[in-house]
Amino acid sequence: MGGGKGGSARRWVALGLAGLLAAIALVNVWRAGRSTRGIDYYEFWIGVEAVRQQAVPDIYAEPAKAVLAERYLKSGAPVPSSEVWTAKSARQQEVARDTKGIGIFATPALHATLSVLQTGDYEEDIERFQLAGLAAFAAGVMLLGRAYKASLVWQFLAIMWLAMNFGPMASDVHAANVNRLQLGMVGLATWLLAGAEKRGRCAAAGVVLAFAVLFKPNVALAGLLLGWHWAWARRWERLGWFALGAAAGGVVTLAGSAMFFGSMDCWGNWLAATGHLDGQAFPVSEGNFSLAETVYAWTGVRLGIWPGVVFVGGALAAVGVGAARGRKGEVGAAALPDGRVSGSGPETLLVAIGCALWMLAAQLAWFHYFMLMTPLIIWALRPVTAALRKSKGWWCCHPGQRAAGVAVLVVLNPWVIGVLLPVSPWAWPLLLNGAVAALAGVALGEMQKAKLKMQN
Repeated sequence: MGGGKGGSARRWVALGLAGLLAAIALVNVWRAGRSTRGIDYYEFWIGVEAVRQQAVPDIYAEPAKAVLAERYLKSGAPVPSSEVWTAKSARQQEVARDTKGIGIFATPALHATLSVLQTGDYEEDIERFQLAGLAAFAAGVMLLGRAYKASLVWQFLAIMWLAMNFGPMASDVHAANVNRLQLGMVGLATWLLAGAEKRGRCAAAGVVLAFAVLFKPNVALAGLLLGWHWAWARRWERLGWFALGAAAGGVVTLAGSAMFFGSMDCWGNWLAATGHLDGQAFPVSEGNFSLAETVYAWTGVRLGIWPGVVFVGGALAAVGVGAARGRKGEVGAAALPDGRVSGSGPETLLVAIGCALWMLAAQLAWFHYFMLMTPLIIWALRPVTAALRKSKGWWCCHPGQRAAGVAVLVVLNPWVIGVLLPVSPWAWPLLLNGAVAALAGVALGEMQKAKLKMQN
């Protein structure tokens, strides 16, 4: 009895210390967010205000750039909704002066969503946005931890480490971009899919992912891999419930954004604008760390869409083959002696792989986009649960997973970045893309190995 009480006390002490470390890290991030100008958020903010005040007929149109620049950049004056020009507007004036030009490419859904937090007072709005991003980050990490059966101590320590030692997190806070919000959405979808055998959770995951894709499409490959896996595995019920939820979520998101803009034309206008967005216009020196642009900086050779063809095509082939081989089992899950399945199944891993693939396949990948490596890192470094240890031994998570996950964390550590960045304009981005590709490859390989082991 005494031993039990002592063990319980130690657990509570560990939980308290881990929670304190996580809280300190989040407070430090909050302070950093309060001091930033929010160069990326300012364009989101302008988009919302321009729609609300009907400053231009179409915020995505080329002629709108000059009008919005004159209104929100050159004069640095407050928008009409701000009646009093107070000292709080100093940050708005500063970011207005530093913004070189208007280039609004965020989706209508993103603008409509952020409008919920926006009052028209830039100082108040950016603090609301940073607080929402911080909450989404913490919730996303904890939900990912729960999906992989991690303890609260592990979740708190993961929050602490990522908040203080993860370059994309610092970049997202400094620029005030939306990748932390996306992580919250992906974390929620992953947690829901950890119980994908339940119809309601599968449908709810469809709702969340549909909203996430319309909010910002760089998570679309997660949905593609899920649907592809279920089709090849002939899990028609899961695919059907997920598709039903995605359809419902998509309709509501499209309708809500159309209501905010006043017309469904906003989506056509956005598609027309993004059709002219060329990733090659943003070199590595300006922060575009896509594989295609990195290789160009290194060799002078343009790869075009081939990285996307190779990596996405390879992932689809691996997922399809694995699902087709093992339609009677559960890919990526740990089989217990009595035939039950413990831990998360293939769905959680497929979401993580889909998020990571975007960095390798896209023509444009800003540094803060690598925030979406978090799900795959957490998968690789997830704790060894008793059920997994019982079914597959102490090293139930292959050492290659651990090594690849640590490699990505190291490459994305601000201290390491500071050392490697001066080497050359392409060496660090090339190393970063190599680490991402290695981790994604290990994840796809582990799915195949898990399936083959279970069949044997």
